[in-house]
Amino acid sequence: MFPSSFQTPGYAKALVDAGETEDEARDQMLAAVLARQRAIFASRPEIALVIAEAALLNVVGGPKVTRDQLAELARVSSDSGHVTIHVLPLTRGTQVAATGPMTIVGIGGVPSLGAVHVPGVRGGICLTDAADVAACARAFEQLKVYALPPAQSARLLRELPGRRALHR
Repeated sequence: MFPSSFQTPGYAKALVDAGETEDEARDQMLAAVLARQRAIFASRPEIALVIAEAALLNVVGGPKVTRDQLAELARVSSDSGHVTIHVLPLTRGTQVAATGPMTIVGIGGVPSLGAVHVPGVRGGICLTDAADVAACARAFEQLKVYALPPAQSARLLRELPGRRALHR
């Protein structure tokens, strides 16, 4: 699964629809994801992502939805100027198992003002202790060491839709 801030509407809808939630709640969840995206990108913050290649290979919502999602990630990584995407190749993926998904928010470059969101089934947890934030930031920097550089990552994102699983 990709971070919700970077999910296309079709991809986000497929994820919401996969849950065991009533229609009204699903509509609210989808609206919340899209509203959060608008709020985040309105200010054009500097964003760096590390996405495991394994996550890119999952077909969510069918081949077209997945192709559109990958195309959007490739576009954002190449054109936005404020988003850097690193792909962690399958051959180097053991670091992901040791780290897991997380979102680190830094405020004004001051680590003690940051926070880390660790997603979970019931929404996840938010870590605000400076030591926790620093540990997660170190783990993120280590992931970037093992990941492909942004240009290679963008190239891989452009090539993935051509893979056979996305043409069925």
